[in-house]
Amino acid sequence: MIEFVPYLLILIGWQPADVDGSMSLAQSLHPNERACEQAGEQALASGEGASQRYFCLLAPTSQDIDALWQEQKR
Repeated sequence: MIEFVPYLLILIGWQPADVDGSMSLAQSLHPNERACEQAGEQALASGEGASQRYFCLLAPTSQDIDALWQEQKR
């Protein structure tokens, strides 16, 4: 069986004048790294004065989740 592993876009934003009071976080899944990067760049372009940064990471596989679940049961 071939497992589909999407990319996870994590977008962090803040207002420079009020960093502690304005932090925001958003995440979304994308079918490949290129689509994730494009969505991140698009989000930065529409930031409207906010400071933002994004990360594209491989989403955890079902094996990763199962291993973590087994570890938590101990």
